[in-house]
Amino acid sequence: MCMLSRIPQTFFTELFMVDLINRINLYFSEVPEKVIANRKKIWIGFLLLTILLAIGISKIKTEMAMESFFEKDEPVKEAYNLFKSYFGSDEVLYIVYRAKDGDVFSIRSLSALKQLQERLVLLSYQRSSDKEKTLQHIEEVTTLINAGYLEPGKDMLISRDFIGNNIPENKDAIEKLRKQAKN
Repeated sequence: MCMLSRIPQTFFTELFMVDLINRINLYFSEVPEKVIANRKKIWIGFLLLTILLAIGISKIKTEMAMESFFEKDEPVKEAYNLFKSYFGSDEVLYIVYRAKDGDVFSIRSLSALKQLQERLVLLSYQRSSDKEKTLQHIEEVTTLINAGYLEPGKDMLISRDFIGNNIPENKDAIEKLRKQAKN
């Protein structure tokens, strides 16, 4: 019988591990001296690598379109494509209306528009377990009522809502709004 066969296997494993740890310790104890001795070469290499990465970063392209996140035949992607086929985009959805009385600036039309705007804003804040019935993905509702308007003042521009919360109730104020909208 061989003498080595009597030595347990763990002895060789422990001996190997001790030797490996000693070699690693020796390597890392020499690293600072090697770095200091070659510091100019390391700085030049670091600067070259930085320049190469800076040049290459302009060639990196990231695909962030919704289509790239889903497989071709996934139901979510099919529903998304159906939505886009109906509305053309998922960024902005326009609701276009024709005033019943034919005048967008009439008191009746502006009141109806204000009610529609308030209802859409209210529905955007509602949370429901039935996601099909709420409009919780609405981020902003812009109408003639709250559209931004820049008005010239003395040496400044004044930013305000086009109509605001108070709908004008006389013809002169409505004509002034109509003129501002056309201009």
